[in-house]
Amino acid sequence: DEISFNAATTVTDTPTAAFVWSYGMLLNNWEASTGLVRDKAKDASGEFDAIQAAGSLAAATALAEQLGVISRADALSIVDKIGNTLLNTLPRQHGLWPHWVYLSPDGRFEIVPGTEWSSVDTIIAAIGLLDAQHALGLEAAATERMLQEIEWSSLVTENGISHGYSGDGVLIPYAWDVFGGESWLVELAYASATGEVAPLAYPSPPTANGSGFIDELAWLYVQPPTGFDYWGTDWTAYRTAAVDKQIAYFHKVSGAPCFAILGFFGLSAAEAPDPAQVPKESIYQAFGVGGQFAPANDGKPSLGSPAVAPHYAAMIASLRPGPSIQMWDELIDRGYFSPLTNVESLAFPFVADCTLAHTQWNQLKGSWNLALQALGWGRYLAEREGKVPAVWQATLENPFLRNGYFLLAPDESPNAPKKNEDLGAILEKLNISCESEDDYRWSLPGLYRYRITDESGNVKVQSVMISERQKIEDVLGWLPRDSSVPPGTMMPAIESGMESLRSPLGTLQSLRIDSWQEYRIQTMNHSDPSGTITISEWYACGVGLARAAWNHSWKYSYQMSLTERRSELELFSYSPLP
Repeated sequence: DEISFNAATTVTDTPTAAFVWSYGMLLNNWEASTGLVRDKAKDASGEFDAIQAAGSLAAATALAEQLGVISRADALSIVDKIGNTLLNTLPRQHGLWPHWVYLSPDGRFEIVPGTEWSSVDTIIAAIGLLDAQHALGLEAAATERMLQEIEWSSLVTENGISHGYSGDGVLIPYAWDVFGGESWLVELAYASATGEVAPLAYPSPPTANGSGFIDELAWLYVQPPTGFDYWGTDWTAYRTAAVDKQIAYFHKVSGAPCFAILGFFGLSAAEAPDPAQVPKESIYQAFGVGGQFAPANDGKPSLGSPAVAPHYAAMIASLRPGPSIQMWDELIDRGYFSPLTNVESLAFPFVADCTLAHTQWNQLKGSWNLALQALGWGRYLAEREGKVPAVWQATLENPFLRNGYFLLAPDESPNAPKKNEDLGAILEKLNISCESEDDYRWSLPGLYRYRITDESGNVKVQSVMISERQKIEDVLGWLPRDSSVPPGTMMPAIESGMESLRSPLGTLQSLRIDSWQEYRIQTMNHSDPSGTITISEWYACGVGLARAAWNHSWKYSYQMSLTERRSELELFSYSPLP
């Protein structure tokens, strides 16, 4: 009736077991002779090898060495072999590696038919490799050069960086243009290689569909910013809110009482618990709590019952160790996860029957999710021991990666103002005085970041780099283009005097300037619209425009009340140039 294996282990600490067993399964998918990682344990080596998994194995190996799980000699050997294969033997298209490769009969790696030359997989693999090389003291110049040699100019679009090229070399029209870890890593590689920041159409939270791994992906490889990033995201606040939403999801949504009772959580991309139950195209799903462009997908519509992907709990173990360890304790106690078995996803198809006999679970040993598990738990263990995770060390120590990182996370730069340091302290430190100035409409060199709320209530962040003293409004261009506003001339600006302005940079002594336009239009249908546009601007010493408000109020002759539209702008961060 049953055949089973038993495994004995001396490891009793759940986080250690979770790391060691995940890393062991990932390492078992590695082929030492080729240096690559098969996509799944059930694949033959050289049949379907995953590039991003190879670079991620290198990163996880650096963590394993840091934690004393493997010897330094073994770690050096593994990472060196992966690096040699990635950098010297793989085919490339415009600088990019394929998503998957196979080993041809003549011993060469070729792109798997139907796959693409992937920008994000290339960058994940390269940054993972660079992390490992730096942590282990290996030469990383070839990896840096490889990233510089990517033909970035062909990949950059007005919305973001392209996904790459199709298998036959045609540029993919879709881009990494939405907030999340994948976009952040792609932007990081671009910034490190070029010294510039690429466009990002949707830079603010949430992610596209709330799939858990996208929230945490970047921080498995580089240190998360402690302050605002280039686009104005407070990652500490966002990550905390995102993980709490994931943990609470099944306590608020009916139809999954077992998950709530057992403390199981994690809506992230994974194979379905029972692949045979769904069409082939639905086996791999981006489960998520809902985001900018898609509602929540917990699997119930296509699977009949919700599913969870445990790798997410591993990825957020540093943020919420209690719930993560509790969940993995239960996975180990029930035998879902062991030295011999992994759990890709699981469900309770009979809803309220939480017994082991009625659990539906996918035992796939997929290299990508195994890498996410290993990197998540490895990072947690390093932090638990009071260490900087090996995968983060390159963030601030490797000059190539550090320069790009400071572009995307300027608050981390040594030249950035210290946390809670207000503008007055910054200007005092820079020895700036405005006493001899006619007004405050000039700006110091530096990076300015503004939060803009448009007339529809949408919020975006605009960053402006000023290289020499000038008026920042000349390059900012924040005023809305409202088609309801008739052509006309604003009345002369009036200086309303000095005001104390409370702002994210402290209380600023600001010069307020107001201007306005009034209109009345006679129309054939006698609607005769009339209205007023007012603009108020506050200028602070040294930084120029600190806040602005645009208001348009109007009515038609037959209306009793006014209609209003309003747009606001606020400076929330300033970093002087070094």
